[in-house]
Amino acid sequence: MRPRVLSLVALLVGLLLTAALLVVPLREATAAQATPTMATSPLVGAWELQTQAGNPSNPPSVAVFHPDGTYYESDADGSDGAGTWQMTGPNTAILTIIFHGTDEKGNYVAQIKVRATVTLDASGNSFTAPYTLEFTSPDGKSTGQLGPVTATGTRIMAEAPGTPVGPVPPNGVPIPGATPAS
Repeated sequence: MRPRVLSLVALLVGLLLTAALLVVPLREATAAQATPTMATSPLVGAWELQTQAGNPSNPPSVAVFHPDGTYYESDADGSDGAGTWQMTGPNTAILTIIFHGTDEKGNYVAQIKVRATVTLDASGNSFTAPYTLEFTSPDGKSTGQLGPVTATGTRIMAEAPGTPVGPVPPNGVPIPGATPAS
């Protein structure tokens, strides 16, 4: 009777191991499907940013999340930042950006590191991103992370040209509120 019990136990253990080997890949596949790859992420694309949400006097920035995980940002003051991002969930990501701070004479005075957590809304066309700033001087002294501050982003959508209301001015910059020439 013992050999039969041992055979049943061995069979049961074998079935459990087989089931476990089948379930683990299914769980891994489900987890992989839950978080998009960088290339299929809804973050990929161009965005208009408000880097200080709720401050209408702060000019917007333009940012691009590239499918290879790189990031580029151009601010209205002419500064540019570059960094990397990584998906952390279906609608969330982390982002690190480096800017170079200069004084009024254009001298380098600090590295500015931005660390953010990005959360897309259900539409995938806007996000919020609480972030911190760290300033590091050329001699390596750091402020530590300051913040948090919240940025918001709105996807830049492709648009067909509309009906022109007048010619483009010679300097290329129309005056807001001006009436187009007839």
